[in-house]
Amino acid sequence: MRINVDNCNNCTVSDTELMRVNVGNCNNSTVTDTELMRVNVANCKIRTVSYTEVIRVNVGNCNICTVSDTEVMRINVDNCNICTVSDTELMRENVGNCYICTVSDTELMRENVGNSNISTVTDTELMRVNVGNCNISTVSYTEVIRVNVGNSNISTVTDTELMRVNVGNCNICTVSITELMRVNVDNCNICNVSDTELMRINVDNCNISTVTDTEVIRVNVFNCIMCTVSDTELTRVNVGNCNNCTVSDTEVMRVNVGNCNISTVSDIELMLVNVGNCNISTVIDTEVIRVNIRTCDICTLSDRGNECRRW
Repeated sequence: MRINVDNCNNCTVSDTELMRVNVGNCNNSTVTDTELMRVNVANCKIRTVSYTEVIRVNVGNCNICTVSDTEVMRINVDNCNICTVSDTELMRENVGNCYICTVSDTELMRENVGNSNISTVTDTELMRVNVGNCNISTVSYTEVIRVNVGNSNISTVTDTELMRVNVGNCNICTVSITELMRVNVDNCNICNVSDTELMRINVDNCNISTVTDTEVIRVNVFNCIMCTVSDTELTRVNVGNCNNCTVSDTEVMRVNVGNCNISTVSDIELMLVNVGNCNISTVIDTEVIRVNIRTCDICTLSDRGNECRRW
């Protein structure tokens, strides 16, 4: 069955083997097919599209209320609204200037979205989200999540294995991961960042309220405020024009700071502090402490293992 229709209303189109619908300026109420369905529609509305094997939808300037498929679904949509998109194997979406309310997939979901809002994105295996000028309220999955976002807001990002977030001009409220988290952020705010294995944060012109990690934490920050940085194995902090309230580490801590204030620095094994034009109120180390300071004041220096040297 092949239907070519212009300026009309097509209420029901059904076919059990092959259906191709090319429609211009019309309304298509129901389209069902159990094997193959291809829909090329311009300036129209599709109420329901369902099938069990393959669905491909190329739509311009239209609304799709429900799209469901159990094997493969590919959607290329411009200037439209998609209310619900679900697929259990493969879903790929290229969407421009649209809204996606719910996107769920249990195996693979890839989204390339421009100028849109995504309210919920969930996936249990792989989710990649490339979004420009949009809002993502919740992104969660259990294996891999990669989020590349420009000019957007991410309220919650959670992952138990791998999370990478590259964000420009945005706000990240909570970022948590148990294995690997890398955050590259420009002109943004990060409220909470926690990781139990590896966390690397490269941030420009931002605020970090809390950074915690039990194995490795590396923080490179310019023009920002860091409230708390704690790590039980390795902490390296490179900070320019900022305030560092607390830095603690039980094995290795290296702090390279320019034009800043460090209120407390403590380490029981190794601490190297290179500071220019700053104030250090307390520096305590039980094994080795080396302080290279230009134009600054040190209130207290104590070391029970080796002598402290001042240059």
